[in-house]
Amino acid sequence: RRKAARRIVAWLHKMRIYARFKVVLESATLLASWWKAQAKKQRHKRKLAAVATIRQSWRRLKARRQDATREAAALVVQRVWRGVLHRVHESKKVSAAIRIQKHARRRLLVALLARKQLAAVHLQAIWRGFAAR
Repeated sequence: RRKAARRIVAWLHKMRIYARFKVVLESATLLASWWKAQAKKQRHKRKLAAVATIRQSWRRLKARRQDATREAAALVVQRVWRGVLHRVHESKKVSAAIRIQKHARRRLLVALLARKQLAAVHLQAIWRGFAAR
């Protein structure tokens, strides 16, 4: 290969076109280096885009996990609060039922005592009527 390259260079010198060939060769080298730089920039841009995609996906995953944790915590708070409200409501219902029962028993007792009073008065009247005859 080296011999072939030397022969080509010797032939170019002989034809006096080596100077023009050298310019073309330098231009081609410059063009190749520019092309290589552009390809490197493109690869770098693709890597940056991949990094950004990975970062975005990771942040989205973290946000989903945080949302799930917050939602679970909110559900616990809601469950506890609803339990408290339910117990308060049940306590109020029980208190109301006790008050109603108290008043109903009082009325029944008053009615019972009134009947007993009337029965006692009736017995006294009968006894007094019997004792007077």
